[in-house]
Amino acid sequence: MSTPENRKRTRSLIRIGEDLREDGDTTVGRPFMDKCMDLLEKQDGKGNSKLPGKSTSKVESGSLGGRDGNRGGRAFDNLPKEARDACHEDKDTFVGPGKMFKAMKEWEDHYAKLYSED
Repeated sequence: MSTPENRKRTRSLIRIGEDLREDGDTTVGRPFMDKCMDLLEKQDGKGNSKLPGKSTSKVESGSLGGRDGNRGGRAFDNLPKEARDACHEDKDTFVGPGKMFKAMKEWEDHYAKLYSED
């Protein structure tokens, strides 16, 4: 869901990515997004002490079929419409050549993971 808090976190994540790029980080795709998320979680005081450099996801440990496991399909497709719309609003920031994700599907899958963590 696109709430003021979620939009603020998205802006913070974008700033982190921009800072990494300015500092010369050339990582792309999922590894770059993981770095950004790790730094964001540290800023928020939610750092993951289990796996340095890797966020733990509720989605990774469970079924890919959505939160209830009975609906099938991609987790992104099972998100509320407002969440899917919010994801698509940010596509120009995160998807494309030289950005965190090469394809929209990668961004949608990652967004679904982030959404499920909240």
